[in-house]
Amino acid sequence: MPLYEHIFMARQDVTSQQVESMIEQFKGVIEAGGGMIEKAEMWGLKSLAYRIRKNRKAHFTMLGISAPAPALAEMERQMRINEDVIRFMTLKVEE
Repeated sequence: MPLYEHIFMARQDVTSQQVESMIEQFKGVIEAGGGMIEKAEMWGLKSLAYRIRKNRKAHFTMLGISAPAPALAEMERQMRINEDVIRFMTLKVEE
């Protein structure tokens, strides 16, 4: 399976526990699609270079994902729907 690095930013007014529950929700989506999350790193609350959806800060989280493309597409679809996620980016990692 291909390897991906996925970074998402959550709004500044959510708590760290809510960010952890989002990670668990996205982990369930990936595992249901036949993949797995290798690592999950919470980078904490950081200032943004410019305002995104009226937020000056965001909770940054990086996920190391090994999953087929349809599982990753479903996770990204759910992130677009989630109001707490303000930005995300997925990069394919060469082994």
